[in-house]
Amino acid sequence: MASHGYPAFFLTLTLLLAIITNAAAQGSVIITVSQLRVYGNLYCTPTGNLLPIGISLPLVNANVVVSCNVGTTNVVTVQATTNLVGFFNVTFSATANLSLNLTTTSVLPNCAASVQLPVLGCLTLPLLGVLRGSITPVGLEVDQELNASVDGTQIGITLNGLASGFSTSLF
Repeated sequence: MASHGYPAFFLTLTLLLAIITNAAAQGSVIITVSQLRVYGNLYCTPTGNLLPIGISLPLVNANVVVSCNVGTTNVVTVQATTNLVGFFNVTFSATANLSLNLTTTSVLPNCAASVQLPVLGCLTLPLLGVLRGSITPVGLEVDQELNASVDGTQIGITLNGLASGFSTSLF
């Protein structure tokens, strides 16, 4: 049984890839996403990251704040609590133009994840300060039900980001 939605979806996906490829050749892509989904894992270690050797216990019940600057004065924030394995996942509508380099090592310069210290139950982290992590884009999802634009072309896009590379600071 053939579906009538497949040709439109593949045409939309082909158009999106052509626009992104053309813009990436110029060094950056300006994407207005319909949604931003950020996820990550936190651990009860000195930096909140998984240790390369040994056992890293999950950071449980930590309040994670994901914030993005969407202009000169407006900051959008969403909060989540880590679960029993230290995982968190937040989704929020974003109206910011995110300038992406479209490489696996690029980060969203105007977004970050943070945890106010101390976190109850984790004596390994400092008692004062903030645990901060960067957000790296790890994928785009195309959804015809959402509205967004890529270089002026309307299309529904969810940007998936991984919060990682955490470190502690006093402020």
